[in-house]
Amino acid sequence: MKKILFLVADAMAKNGHTLDSIYRPSSIYIAGKITGDPDYRRKFHLTRRMLTDLGFRPVINPAELPDGISYDRCMKICFAMLDACEAVAFLPDWRESRGAIREFTRALLKGKRIAFILNEEVMWHDKE
Repeated sequence: MKKILFLVADAMAKNGHTLDSIYRPSSIYIAGKITGDPDYRRKFHLTRRMLTDLGFRPVINPAELPDGISYDRCMKICFAMLDACEAVAFLPDWRESRGAIREFTRALLKGKRIAFILNEEVMWHDKE
């Protein structure tokens, strides 16, 4: 398998492409702490902009949901959005959020690619 990947990488490099374009999922969902964070909309917006600038499209931002939705209904909507994406990006505070922990579990169960946002960098978690 590695030999095939190296052959593909060589062929792509000759044509000006990188392996990153093979492995980068196109759609990504942002997960992090919302409840109890008065600045959550700004935090999620900046992350969406960063991921868009890195070439992810669409970037699904649950912080854009309207106010007034119950927690249970919000999680149903968030799970549907997460399910529609190829990957999930977790903000540094995700472990402080009951909802983001549930999203992490769901992402693992659904076989999504998982990334962690650290210091404005995307760090991928390898499944193997």
